[in-house]
Amino acid sequence: MPLLISIFVLVFILFLVFNNIASSRSAKINLSSQLFDALEIDELSTSSFIYNGVAEIYDESGEKLLYSALYHATVKAGIQMQDIDFVVDTKGKTVQVVLPEITIQNVSVDPSYIDFLPDKSKIDLPTVLTTCREDVQREAMESGKLISTAEENLKNVIEALTLPLIEGQGYTLEW
Repeated sequence: MPLLISIFVLVFILFLVFNNIASSRSAKINLSSQLFDALEIDELSTSSFIYNGVAEIYDESGEKLLYSALYHATVKAGIQMQDIDFVVDTKGKTVQVVLPEITIQNVSVDPSYIDFLPDKSKIDLPTVLTTCREDVQREAMESGKLISTAEENLKNVIEALTLPLIEGQGYTLEW
């Protein structure tokens, strides 16, 4: 929900900026550079999931299961905004958006919600947290749902940020 609010606020601010730019332009506008300016955000997380998982912790040889850790984690996926590219076709009046690969940006395991099976008093918490992070990253990439949702949300954000600019000049957006 905070991500949605942040995106809405960002879109609103950029809309106000674009309206000001559009009303005060006197020279020819370079559409391509304006599109890059519109997306001048460093990192954009476009999908976030809560994950409840079970990670197995093995001994140093990797053969004997020591215990299982039940955990809660949040995983976010998105892109570096500067990696987006635009191909502007002035004759066809189209702007093609070239998206970078969506990646896992952040994995946060909540240490207060970790339970162990069997219950152990001698736990190596740094190892458990690392194993849980690796487990949730693997699960997120294998499921594909996080990445596909992130891509859909990313397209919606880019459309919201660029359509007011390009439609005003008679261009259409292509993926």
